Amino acid sequence: MIEDQKALIKSEIKKLEEIDKKLDYKVSYYKNMIASHEDTINPASKDYEGIIALRKKIKSAK
Repeated sequence: MIEDQKALIKSEIKKLEEIDKKLDYKVSYYKNMIASHEDTINPASKDYEGIIALRKKIKSAK
Protein backbone atom coordinates (compact mmCIF):
# COMPACT_ATOMS: atom_id res chain seq x y z
CA MET A 1 0.00 0.00 0.00
CA ILE A 2 2.80 2.44 0.86
CA GLU A 3 4.60 1.58 -2.37
CA ASP A 4 1.43 2.34 -4.34
CA GLN A 5 1.17 5.72 -2.61
CA LYS A 6 4.81 6.43 -3.37
CA ALA A 7 4.27 5.59 -7.06
CA LEU A 8 1.26 7.90 -7.14
CA ILE A 9 3.22 10.73 -5.56
CA LYS A 10 6.08 10.26 -8.04
CA SER A 11 3.60 10.48 -10.89
CA GLU A 12 2.16 13.69 -9.47
CA ILE A 13 5.65 15.14 -9.02
CA LYS A 14 6.44 14.41 -12.68
CA LYS A 15 3.26 16.23 -13.76
CA LEU A 16 4.10 19.19 -11.57
CA GLU A 17 7.65 19.33 -12.94
CA GLU A 18 6.25 19.48 -16.48
CA ILE A 19 3.93 22.31 -15.47
CA ASP A 20 6.87 24.08 -13.82
CA LYS A 21 8.89 23.88 -17.06
CA LYS A 22 6.00 25.38 -19.03
CA LEU A 23 5.65 28.19 -16.52
CA ASP A 24 9.40 28.86 -16.65
CA TYR A 25 9.13 29.17 -20.43
CA LYS A 26 6.18 31.54 -20.16
CA VAL A 27 7.93 33.74 -17.61
CA SER A 28 11.01 33.90 -19.80
CA TYR A 29 8.92 34.63 -22.91
CA TYR A 30 7.08 37.50 -21.23
CA LYS A 31 10.28 38.96 -19.76
CA ASN A 32 11.92 38.91 -23.19
CA MET A 33 8.83 40.45 -24.74
CA ILE A 34 8.83 43.26 -22.18
CA ALA A 35 12.57 43.85 -22.57
CA SER A 36 12.26 44.08 -26.36
CA HIS A 37 9.17 46.33 -26.14
CA GLU A 38 7.28 44.00 -28.49
CA ASP A 39 3.87 42.49 -27.91
CA THR A 40 3.83 39.44 -30.15
CA ILE A 41 0.89 37.71 -28.47
CA ASN A 42 -1.72 40.47 -28.47
CA PRO A 43 -3.82 40.45 -31.67
CA ALA A 44 -4.32 44.22 -31.38
CA SER A 45 -0.56 44.85 -31.36
CA LYS A 46 1.45 45.87 -34.42
CA ASP A 47 3.99 43.19 -33.41
CA TYR A 48 1.45 40.34 -33.34
CA GLU A 49 2.80 37.19 -34.96
CA GLY A 50 -0.27 34.98 -34.74
CA ILE A 51 -1.02 31.84 -32.82
CA ILE A 52 0.69 29.53 -35.31
CA ALA A 53 4.01 31.37 -34.95
CA LEU A 54 3.67 31.30 -31.16
CA ARG A 55 3.00 27.55 -31.15
CA LYS A 56 6.08 26.98 -33.33
CA LYS A 57 8.22 28.98 -30.88
CA ILE A 58 6.91 26.97 -27.96
CA LYS A 59 7.58 23.66 -29.70
CA SER A 60 11.09 24.68 -30.72
CA ALA A 61 11.87 25.76 -27.15
CA LYS A 62 11.16 22.29 -25.77
